[in-house]
Amino acid sequence: MKHCIIVTVFNKPGLTKRCLESLVATTDLKKNILCVIDDASSISTKVYLQRFEDKHPEVVLIRNNKNLGKPRCLNLVLKKFPRMDYYTIIDNDVTVKTKNWPNILRQAHRDWNNQVILGAYTYMTGYPFVKNGRHYLDPRPFWNLAGCFFSFSKKVFYKVGYFFDKSCRSEDADYCRRAYLAGFRWFYLKDIKATISGYKAAGERKRLDKRFKIEQTIRRRWSDYVMKTHKIYYKPKFIK
Repeated sequence: MKHCIIVTVFNKPGLTKRCLESLVATTDLKKNILCVIDDASSISTKVYLQRFEDKHPEVVLIRNNKNLGKPRCLNLVLKKFPRMDYYTIIDNDVTVKTKNWPNILRQAHRDWNNQVILGAYTYMTGYPFVKNGRHYLDPRPFWNLAGCFFSFSKKVFYKVGYFFDKSCRSEDADYCRRAYLAGFRWFYLKDIKATISGYKAAGERKRLDKRFKIEQTIRRRWSDYVMKTHKIYYKPKFIK
């Protein structure tokens, strides 16, 4: 299984440390690629990431000279690893607690013939059901994916493509909306336990609030276009 785990980092050195240590403890890094992308973080975060890279040379660390925003960071990694079987997107304020969770995730993708996006959230409401011994939640509406992480197969990536990079907000919800329009479904996988802190530093909140109206206008126009036309942008160029 070719599985790329993508962790985007912007500051929060304490949470980043807890996140990466949990991934190292619960993931076989010989069978899964852990790619950490530093989006021009502060010095303290850079120092920790350098120490982490020295301690775990099998981890791929990408450093940005300037802040690009999460969607652009994700697209950089997708372009670097374009032919993985699965991709899992994780924020740096998430702690994964289930041992060997990529194996559970792989089996869950196979439950659905790689035709879904799978999310993980310790506390989430929805319609519970069991498939092949694994526990799922079917949340509604389909575009409100939120949680500790989300994962998709190469079938989804090849059809939906890259992330919409004109806004830094709700890239997961946007991706799931486009995936739904392309004929895919998504569910939460309850068998993987993870937690999320969800806090934002004062400086980050101020920066995001300043751009909020512009970004929401861009996203609303983009969403209206996708919902009306059912066209998917950003398809990978290597797909014929």
